[in-house]
Amino acid sequence: MIVDAIQGGLVLSNLSVQREVSAGNPQLAVRLNLMLRFKNEADVPIEYSMRKLYLDIGDTRVPIDVSGSSFRIWPKSSDGYFCYLILDSPISDGFEGTVEYVARYGPLAATQRYEQHYTYRIRDTLSANNPGSTSGHYWREDGGYDKRTDATENQHGPLREDANESESAVAGNIDFQFFATSGTWRKPPGATRTDVVVKGAGGGGGIGEDGTIVPGSEGEIVVERFSSDELPETAQIRIGEGGVGATLGDVKAPDGQPGYAVVITYLDG
Repeated sequence: MIVDAIQGGLVLSNLSVQREVSAGNPQLAVRLNLMLRFKNEADVPIEYSMRKLYLDIGDTRVPIDVSGSSFRIWPKSSDGYFCYLILDSPISDGFEGTVEYVARYGPLAATQRYEQHYTYRIRDTLSANNPGSTSGHYWREDGGYDKRTDATENQHGPLREDANESESAVAGNIDFQFFATSGTWRKPPGATRTDVVVKGAGGGGGIGEDGTIVPGSEGEIVVERFSSDELPETAQIRIGEGGVGATLGDVKAPDGQPGYAVVITYLDG
């Protein structure tokens, strides 16, 4: 089932804390900027929203305002959730504390299907050479959960695979077909409207004259919407391969990421 297939697909891949310091004293942090970067390990798009977020420093627990917005992450891609905390009492040294969050996520047709609740310990150490900069580390504490919510069972249908290495799934009245490689899209019965999302392949990295590696360009994302009457019963989907990274002696720049396509069709009923 598509909903079950994405459980655990939302993964916190990085947690960073950056301090903003007082203009008059670079050793005093007056604001902390937090970046939680999530990765979508599933094979269909995921939407998530932050429900609760806390920062504990010492014995003080501070709730951080979270937006009511939801954020979409395409398969095998990442998205960063940014928030900040203005400090009532400036911090003059490194600190150790915890970040606790509660997030809801799911496929596009059931975005509140799962709830994820974890606590991460963070350690922020001042740099001896530059008091205004920091070096942070984080690790997940024991406990927490990634569980199914009380959403109704009839929001999803069976997950199936076709012969052209794409994945197709039905969630409620929506049909998803995801293409990691080139293949054939097939119009599902009862189609009314079709959204096509295509991400182009990324360019290969380059190498500067001084040996510095320059990342390649990201592939462009294009979204088109069609009435399903405009579309044939089948259509060929071509997925680009990432560009090859440059090589200079023993130095190899990274290859570009391949593209992908997601075809979302809305069905009658």
